[in-house]
Amino acid sequence: MTFHDSRRQAFWIIASHAGGKTRVLVLIPRRDNEVLPVFSSVEEAEAFLKLGAFAGYRAAEVGPEELVSRLSGPCKRVDRVALDPPPEAIFEGMVLDLVSMDRAEFVSVLARSAQKRPPV
Repeated sequence: MTFHDSRRQAFWIIASHAGGKTRVLVLIPRRDNEVLPVFSSVEEAEAFLKLGAFAGYRAAEVGPEELVSRLSGPCKRVDRVALDPPPEAIFEGMVLDLVSMDRAEFVSVLARSAQKRPPV
């Protein structure tokens, strides 16, 4: 997976906000595996949401730093990150395996990408 270089790189996750708390959507294709879907555009996130019919969830923009923070904190149990998973991946664990990478590897790629970006 590659990330494009830009001055303000953004990602979208799927989250719900209730009772003052944010809940991030995590897919569980197998009992011992959690996958965080991450999207490079709001359109990709919304297409995924429409097919999955996740009531109360919406696309939420996050920057690379916030994404790393979530993967190190509230989402630290996530095993893998799927970048722009197709909507069918909701139903097919094997598809998630093909479009995902290890959480630690994803964080490492984000960190390297941030170092290469020119300051704003």
